[in-house]
Amino acid sequence: MWLVSDRYGHWGTADWYHATLYVSPSVPTDRVYDVAVHEWSHELSVLDYGGDVDAAVAELLEREVGVQVGEGDLDAGRRRVEPGSGL
Repeated sequence: MWLVSDRYGHWGTADWYHATLYVSPSVPTDRVYDVAVHEWSHELSVLDYGGDVDAAVAELLEREVGVQVGEGDLDAGRRRVEPGSGL
């Protein structure tokens, strides 16, 4: 599901747990496609893991920043992957 919302303070965000993608009304018209594709790519990443968000995030953190889930601060790893995530 796609929703227009400015409640997250970003141009877009993906709620993987609810298969919902948000795009802010403040996104410039010439960037809407870019934001939509970026957020959709997050959803596709989770679908590669059968919809298992935790497995997808764990793999991403291990591959991209070397964080092993269960060995450290998962939120710290997420912050390194997406610094603007607010985590």
